[in-house]
Amino acid sequence: MKLFLKCREAACLCDKYQYKEISISDKLKLKLHLLLCKLCNKYAKKNQKLTNTLKAVEIKTLNPDSKLQLKEKLQKELADKLNT
Repeated sequence: MKLFLKCREAACLCDKYQYKEISISDKLKLKLHLLLCKLCNKYAKKNQKLTNTLKAVEIKTLNPDSKLQLKEKLQKELADKLNT
């Protein structure tokens, strides 16, 4: 078992960690790497901040019917503009 990770591998594991898709052994390797590598530690903190920010935002989207109505309305208005 390889104990030390390259930074690229650590970044990949960091991303997986954000989505809870990481094994316990990989989690331990990542934690060890983050203790030793300041750049990756900074990346992990920024990644966590981004994840927390996205979770906190309440994004509201249109339902499919409303999207279709809006699309049709925009296409009609565009066609009317082009024809005048």
